[in-house]
Amino acid sequence: MDQQKDSEFTPKIRKKRQTARQNFQTYAQNLDRGDYDMRVEEGWTNILYPFGRWVQDEELMGQAGREKQANLGFDCPYFGYRFNYTFVYPMGFVSFATPSYALPPYTFPNPEWPKERDHSFIAPYYADTAFQRIGSIKISNVFYRSVHRPRLDDDEYYNPYDPTRSNTGNQQTNTQTNFNPQTNQQQQQFTNQNFNTQQQTFAGRKKRQMPGRTNQPGMVIDPQLLDNITNHVQDRANGWRAEHAFIVTWFRMSYGGAPRALDVSQFDYVKDWQNTFQLVIATDEIRTFAIFNYARLNWTSSTDAGGLNGFGGNPAYSGFNGGNGTGYYPLPYSGEGRIWKLGVFSNGVTPGRWIHRVDEVIVPAGCTNASTGGVITAPPWSISLVNLKQP
Repeated sequence: MDQQKDSEFTPKIRKKRQTARQNFQTYAQNLDRGDYDMRVEEGWTNILYPFGRWVQDEELMGQAGREKQANLGFDCPYFGYRFNYTFVYPMGFVSFATPSYALPPYTFPNPEWPKERDHSFIAPYYADTAFQRIGSIKISNVFYRSVHRPRLDDDEYYNPYDPTRSNTGNQQTNTQTNFNPQTNQQQQQFTNQNFNTQQQTFAGRKKRQMPGRTNQPGMVIDPQLLDNITNHVQDRANGWRAEHAFIVTWFRMSYGGAPRALDVSQFDYVKDWQNTFQLVIATDEIRTFAIFNYARLNWTSSTDAGGLNGFGGNPAYSGFNGGNGTGYYPLPYSGEGRIWKLGVFSNGVTPGRWIHRVDEVIVPAGCTNASTGGVITAPPWSISLVNLKQP
């Protein structure tokens, strides 16, 4: 059947269709592999942190509107509040409360609050989305997990790059270079043991020893990944270290109302026209940073938002909402047709990466080469002195 269809096209198009079918077969086989790093084939290792089943990510159900509550396993200061849970939504955001049902265009904070809910959220790309399928196979997904440092000497250490793991090969990426996991783990265990020895008693009572944590889907002990996150943020936060993180990756998400591809020969075309981006919430339970990583942005609006083929109408939003009428902080281009530029520009060094401190008021990191927005000369809690007298 496919060969009969191919005969209707020119040799150049016929070759593309055949190549797409081969790539689709390879992709379908790789889905069941334990060491399949989906970043490698797209060249995303420099912009996205590891994600997928091979790093013990949890997955959302492949249906729009099927959010899932995730327990963070740590206290996350955000907009003056502290949360230990969140809701992961396929529509490009995580929320700390149930959102009110509304169609775009959205207005934040909700002008109808307190009559209507004004939910607190962090949104890399707030838009109506759909899980893209090729035939019956889903090529879109939403992955998430919490990451922690070892807290006791019997915590299980998770290293997805260890070649001795039964379900991995000799996987190595640029983010894990020059790392000795055994030495790092031994040093971490020595530090924990030494701390526990010094802190065994408090007010004459023996300190209770908590049982060690074990890795499971959605929760891993990975200090090396937290060190990488710390290094990416540290220029903006001296003395800060990521003790915990929550990572959500929206992988090849399509716009709401997008047609389903029935022919596997469309695989290469369809997968390249989806959006892939990532949210990282990193904290030491005092200071919190949110990292938006945009790997690919190819559409801006859904059909329900008035878009046509993913463009026009009311585009996606990107930003932070405190909830309960407390305030909203948008990123440049949020709600504009050029929101795709978030994947090109940055407020730091790496194009497509945006870093903000979010525990109290929202403070962007560094400078931005975007053409919109204001200028922050100093954090609101500091004092700036300027000498305006002439010499």
